[in-house]
Amino acid sequence: MFVAGSVIGLVLGPINIWAVVIARVLQSAGGQVAGSVFLVLVSKYVSKASRVLYYQIFVAVFRFSAALGVGLAGLVETIDWRWLFAAPIVTLLFIPALNRSLPDLRAKGARVDVIGFTLIGAFAAAVTMYFTDNTIFLGSCSVVTLIIFVIYINKAKDPFITPAFF
Repeated sequence: MFVAGSVIGLVLGPINIWAVVIARVLQSAGGQVAGSVFLVLVSKYVSKASRVLYYQIFVAVFRFSAALGVGLAGLVETIDWRWLFAAPIVTLLFIPALNRSLPDLRAKGARVDVIGFTLIGAFAAAVTMYFTDNTIFLGSCSVVTLIIFVIYINKAKDPFITPAFF
């Protein structure tokens, strides 16, 4: 979702402001959920012995990106805003190297909870948009998506995150 938003923003952003809004919604939904989903997936599907490696990678990437963001923040004003959408697209070039470098560990019988991830992504997008533009509609969307998510994880057979987690 994050890369799809970047492509929309880069290609259609200069043409239409609504394309920029849609692009940022997609980026927010993809970006807000990514870290949490990563940690939940590692906790649920990776053996206890291997989890430490994945947690270390997550913390290293998070800290590096936070430090890099502070260092590069001043350069943002010198760059045409449209090119800021291109950064996540460039990261796609690194996926093959990352795929070769990470251990190939898979849990048997594991499945991805598409509905659960979609609901938590919709909630994250609604909350992000609410804090961007405090409207009753966006606040209501946040509450409704959260309620639907809570109901889902309580009723689903094998949700990616259980109520016990909270």
